[in-house]
Amino acid sequence: MKRVHNRFFHPTTVTKVIYIILMFMFISVTLMTFIYVQGRVFDGIRSYVRGEGLWAKAQKDAVLYLERYSYTHNEDDYEAFKEAVKVNLGDHQARIAMDKIPMDLKSAREGFLAGQNSPEDIDSVIWFYTYFKNISYMKEAVSLWREGDEDIAELITLGSKLYEKITEKKHAEIIKIRHELDIINKRLFILENRFSQALGEGARWAKKTAFTASLLILLFFISLSIWISQQIIKSISKAERRLRVSESRFRSLSQSNTIGIMSWTIQGEIVDANDYFLNMLGYTRRDLELGHINWQEMTPPQWQRRDALAIEQLLETGKCEPYEKELYHKNGGCTPVYLGAS
Repeated sequence: MKRVHNRFFHPTTVTKVIYIILMFMFISVTLMTFIYVQGRVFDGIRSYVRGEGLWAKAQKDAVLYLERYSYTHNEDDYEAFKEAVKVNLGDHQARIAMDKIPMDLKSAREGFLAGQNSPEDIDSVIWFYTYFKNISYMKEAVSLWREGDEDIAELITLGSKLYEKITEKKHAEIIKIRHELDIINKRLFILENRFSQALGEGARWAKKTAFTASLLILLFFISLSIWISQQIIKSISKAERRLRVSESRFRSLSQSNTIGIMSWTIQGEIVDANDYFLNMLGYTRRDLELGHINWQEMTPPQWQRRDALAIEQLLETGKCEPYEKELYHKNGGCTPVYLGAS
């Protein structure tokens, strides 16, 4: 039965080198991807924390201006209230746009810009919302965001109602609205704290997860490198044992008195030969060391064509079929030989 060898399980040295190169490429790409994602995650959290600060400041300013308006009845305070609340309305527009299927990126960007978010932060906020809105911490933060938007809508309604009562000069109603305004402000304060807490817990979770993932990836690659290194070392050791056996056999063969062996170049120079070969053609080791032996010069003209065919076969297949020819003896005449090469 013919035995079949699988190259995958018996890779050559070149294949092993390719495996190593591919492994390092895979490690590099994986680490770069992980670092990129990790950076985007922390950038997204940072952007949300900054955005929440802007949202909270705008809400507090809006309440402050509305309260002041309830006392001063100065319409400049009411206009300042409407200007402040635009930040909250912009973020509301962005959230609604991001919840659409497909996401309305243009409207989301316009909303975040209206919410005074830095243009450099907007892509990070949208990316983070897209991929992490269903993570527990982010899910809670988004839920609080929705509640806050509802309270902002109620605040705007209350502001319009206050404007009407001031115009109508109904002081009792104004005092009542002022009390409702205080309730909304306290409720929003609690929501903002819960939102910040959710983001903080999310940041800690992301940091812990990133550390764990980094450690696992590092351990995986260390284990993989150790395993591959062991396989390479085993392969090298096995190759060295085979080489020592082969070298021992060749040495025994070259030192034998039954066959002539020589090492040569295509240009004809004989760089090494055993004693049997030298004695067979009348040469000494001194002749070999001085470079006086050249197999092309030792070959009669009628055999040169056959030698050319043998060299052509060597270049194509790495060996040539043995054939008969003659070589000039140092002392004259020709010596018949049966020659093979590899």
